[in-house]
Amino acid sequence: MILDLAQNSIEAGSSLVELSVAARGSIWHVEIRDNGCGMDDAQKASALDPFYTEPGKHPGRRVGLGLPFLLQTVEQADGGYSLHSEKGRGTRLSFFLDSAHVDSPPLGDLAELFVDLMCYQGDYELIIQRSCAPAASAEGEGQGDQEIRSYELSRSELEETLGEIALVENRLLARELLLDWEASLREV
Repeated sequence: MILDLAQNSIEAGSSLVELSVAARGSIWHVEIRDNGCGMDDAQKASALDPFYTEPGKHPGRRVGLGLPFLLQTVEQADGGYSLHSEKGRGTRLSFFLDSAHVDSPPLGDLAELFVDLMCYQGDYELIIQRSCAPAASAEGEGQGDQEIRSYELSRSELEETLGEIALVENRLLARELLLDWEASLREV
């Protein structure tokens, strides 16, 4: 789901895509911001229609399920979303889910997801911000003492360090790096 939504940002002509994935206990917050072409109100309404896809965007595809699938998922899992877009300025999509909810889908292998996003063709910068924190206690005690672990990575940094990220050997190195960082987040 995140892959399709971030791909939309890249395909919207964005030179900058920012993806934030934050977990606090079992609650996941995801935000995708871009400086792409943006949408007016009519385009936003069409983007939320599962039986609409932008002509020419995906040859042979008759439906566009990215945003409609997200809406269905957050509704079923008692989550929420917001979509803000301005024509010519870009789009910001955010949503949250409780991963402990029976209808919440697994987020999958985030390291692989992030590497996949970095490998899309095009001239764009992708910045990934990832954080993880324990759930707040019901009494609110000690919230200031809870450790938040995080990392930030950009496509340009990764390519500067490893070379072309789409090359198999560099892709594998990037995945190993992100797997290590993800493991350190889970130690919270």
